[in-house]
Amino acid sequence: MSPPAAASGAAAVLSKDIARSFRWMQAFAAVKGKPTAGSCAAGTAVVNPEEPGKVTLKGRYTNFSLQHIWEKYDYLQTHLLLRECLLSQVAKNPRLMDPEINAGLTPTVFMRVPSAGTPQGAASAEPQPKATQNAGKTN
Repeated sequence: MSPPAAASGAAAVLSKDIARSFRWMQAFAAVKGKPTAGSCAAGTAVVNPEEPGKVTLKGRYTNFSLQHIWEKYDYLQTHLLLRECLLSQVAKNPRLMDPEINAGLTPTVFMRVPSAGTPQGAASAEPQPKATQNAGKTN
């Protein structure tokens, strides 16, 4: 396979993955904010989006709702989908990811490593003070 053909094949796979991610993002956005059995109080009537004429009673068995907590984490689904798509492509072609702008996909570890020109002992050695003639004498 020639290099231009391989590049166009990789671009096609990448665009397919991105399109799949956008479809999922649209699906999540469509249901965001709509009441579900877990977010409804006991005996709440909900209109079914597939059948607008049908009203169903959801959440009959509980009046406990965690919707106020879940609203903080609505962004996670989108973030995880984008990360999944990008990481699958980076695994196939590492040159896609610029190491300068890693976008937090991998943890950054800071280590003190001596430069290649200096020996390991010389980097940490401090100059010792010179002994004076009066060092051993007491007054």
